[in-house]
Amino acid sequence: MSPAASTAVTAVFLLAGALAVWTMTTMLGRSAPPGRIPYRTIHRVSGWVFFLLLLLMFLTMFGRIENFWEESPPRLALHFALASGLLFLAAVKVGVARYCKGLGKHLFGLGIGVYLLAFPMAIITGSYYIVRVLEGSPYLSHAALPDYLDEKLGKALVIDKCTTCHPLLDVLRPRTPPDWEKTVSRMVALARPRIKPMEGRQILNYLVLNHIPRQATPDEQEGTPFQKYCTHCHTWTELEPHRLDQEGWEKVVRRMHGHAPKLVPLEQAAEIAAYLAKQLDRPPAQ
Repeated sequence: MSPAASTAVTAVFLLAGALAVWTMTTMLGRSAPPGRIPYRTIHRVSGWVFFLLLLLMFLTMFGRIENFWEESPPRLALHFALASGLLFLAAVKVGVARYCKGLGKHLFGLGIGVYLLAFPMAIITGSYYIVRVLEGSPYLSHAALPDYLDEKLGKALVIDKCTTCHPLLDVLRPRTPPDWEKTVSRMVALARPRIKPMEGRQILNYLVLNHIPRQATPDEQEGTPFQKYCTHCHTWTELEPHRLDQEGWEKVVRRMHGHAPKLVPLEQAAEIAAYLAKQLDRPPAQ
């Protein structure tokens, strides 16, 4: 069941519960016999709708919890605790109404207690989903991912899934599309089941659209070897902490050529390495 369908079912669930409470309160509070409105029938029908929808949502919740490999977030743990208590109280109320007529005087209190527990249980997750939709933000918890590629969803998954193990600046360092495909495929295989293949597709789509090497400006193309060949993916501040000789820098440049052969020509490796070794041949700033 999709989050949107779950929210719709929850709304019907709360309305049915409210109707059951209203009819019960009306029947018990009236001093005169009820008129033509069949309060008792409405109460029974709405009560059973409430109970059956609660059972449906409870079983659906178990299926969703199976998708969690880590400890559930506090919001969902509280939701599960409230749902478990609510199901128990609702079952007690049904049992008292059908099999323990002598306890009928307690049905009103049980009914109010059931609805007071149902309201926060439903709101704690339903309102969260509605707020995310109104904000235009992807809803990740238990969401059935769409078949189409969604850039916003990919961005949200990068933040949610990748930053668990990697600093965001490292994750977003530009790479060519083939490099992104290799990297994301490796991470999906390594982090499964935390990152599912469809989530990997959404992540890859976002990274390829937004974090690939940029084209050098005309001024950079006429500038230093670093400007011509390195600024597609790196800033000077990234290189400053490193202290390598020309041979070391040439190994780095050759490795970069393997990642982006069109951006870093192999025949320019010695020139780039010589420039970097000369420019960075100074003690680090104190």
